[in-house]
Parts: sequence; C-alpha cells; structure tokens
Amino acid sequence: MNDRREYFQCLPSHLLEGRAVRARPWCPASHSSALQRLPSHLLEGRATRARLRVHLCIAILFLAACAAPWAQAGEADIGLRLAIRLSDEGDQRASAIEFRRLGMSVDETPARAGYYWAAAHQYYRAEEYSVAETMLDWSEDAWPAIERKALLLRAETAG
Repeated sequence: MNDRREYFQCLPSHLLEGRAVRARPWCPASHSSALQRLPSHLLEGRATRARLRVHLCIAILFLAACAAPWAQAGEADIGLRLAIRLSDEGDQRASAIEFRRLGMSVDETPARAGYYWAAAHQYYRAEEYSVAETMLDWSEDAWPAIERKALLLRAETAG
C-alpha cells in the first residue's frame, strides 16, 4: 500500500478515486511508468477552456477596436443634437458652450471651424459680442477658408 501511495503522491487525491490516471510531466520520472492515464475529457476540457478564453479575449479586443470610432462619432452626434436642442429651447449660452466643446473634441479642421462658427453665432444671439469675436478668431485660425462666412457674422457683431 505504501508503494502505491508513493507512486501517486504527485497527483491530487480527487483524481485517483476510481479513475484512470496518466503520467503528468511534472511528476518524477521514477513514478511515470507506474501512473495510468487520466481521462481524456479532463485534459481536453482544460485545453478547450484555455483556447476558448484566448479566442474570447481576441474577439473582445477586436470589437473594442472596431467600436471606438463609432463611439466617438456617436458622442459627437449626441453633442450636436444637444446643442441644436438647447438653441431651439432658447438657451443660446449653453448651446454655444456645447458647440465650443464639440469644436475642441474634433480632429478635422473644417469641422472644428464650423463648430467654432456655430458657437460664435450662438454667442451673437445671446448678445455676448466679445466672446463671439473670440470664437470667430478661433474659427479662422482652425480653417482659413471659413473667412468669408466669418466676415458676415463679424459684421453683424460689430453693428
């Protein structure tokens, strides 16, 4: 009986209860010849779960990478709808702040200039002319091609 315990001491006892046992690479070499095979479903289950975890991690990373641009586009869309709704409700200052925030968060220069121009227009409607001038300057700095449209609003704020 002692010899048998000595052979199987490298295996957990719950694996030895009436089941076939296979030699494990972490067991001493002297015991490997005496060990029987583990059930294949135990070994395959571990490998399958490990492969499943790897595939699941890859899928999550792939979905996160694909969803990042959509999340940014969705956030800008929500911000734009909020700015328009605030303007429709008559809260021009809050709408201008939202357009300004959108301009700061966008990478494309034409879009940035457009948001700054819209913020300037909202500040003009709120009768904050000095801030509207500043936003028009930001708009022209972001994209010089908007200068004509900015001049029209600049004439309104000056008058």
